[in-house]
Amino acid sequence: MKSEDRKEIKWFSYTIFIIVLLLFAQALWLNLSYKVTSTTDTNFGIGFDEAQHLKASKYYADRTIPIHVNDNTNWDTIGGISRHPSFGFYILTGITIRFTQAVTHSFVASVVLVRLFNTLIFCAGLYAYWRLMLRMKLSSKVAYLALFLFTLIPGVSLLASRINYDNIIFVLTPALFIMTAKVLDKRNLKQDIFKYLWIILMIGLTGSIIKYTFLVIFLPVVLYVAQFYYRKRSAFNAGLRNSFHKTRWKNLD
Repeated sequence: MKSEDRKEIKWFSYTIFIIVLLLFAQALWLNLSYKVTSTTDTNFGIGFDEAQHLKASKYYADRTIPIHVNDNTNWDTIGGISRHPSFGFYILTGITIRFTQAVTHSFVASVVLVRLFNTLIFCAGLYAYWRLMLRMKLSSKVAYLALFLFTLIPGVSLLASRINYDNIIFVLTPALFIMTAKVLDKRNLKQDIFKYLWIILMIGLTGSIIKYTFLVIFLPVVLYVAQFYYRKRSAFNAGLRNSFHKTRWKNLD
């Protein structure tokens, strides 16, 4: 390989981090620019529902388990957020608020930190989509150009900087497809495929308790993988046996 080609590959390897840094800078600027007035203000925030998400997050910040027993009727104002199964996001943001309260009781600091948590998750999703596009055999230049243009859309930085469970779905979706591609890879049929199936299950279940509409993505993946391995069940059974024996001997060691 020529030295010029090596330099080009090395330069391109840093491009994804430059794109992610560009999005992070935009989102951080929006995070710090939008003023938070008070704990009772229901109209503050970058998005129309950000105050509602924060209120639900504060609700879970005072609870270690998502079980509601003898709740104050004042919490009924957050509506279905407290009752439908999409509580995973609020548990995570509640932990973030709890960590902030251990250092400071500033309401503004809590909001900024939870927004920053969402920004980091979104940036991870950008990197995951880059890996997915490379997995799909797309040209690296096409992948970089697509992500760069994507980050320039004004609404993208707004979403990345606000409190919203769509940010976590943004990273789980490409992660699910990457693991699915690995499972469908014929080279893995007789190898350690059990761990990939386990990861797919964990991603799907996690996404479903964060936003139940993730089931629309997860269930078709499960059905497709099931029919794929049904047609190749002999190789699939061999792969499962190999995975089981590897796990068994590791535990014995």
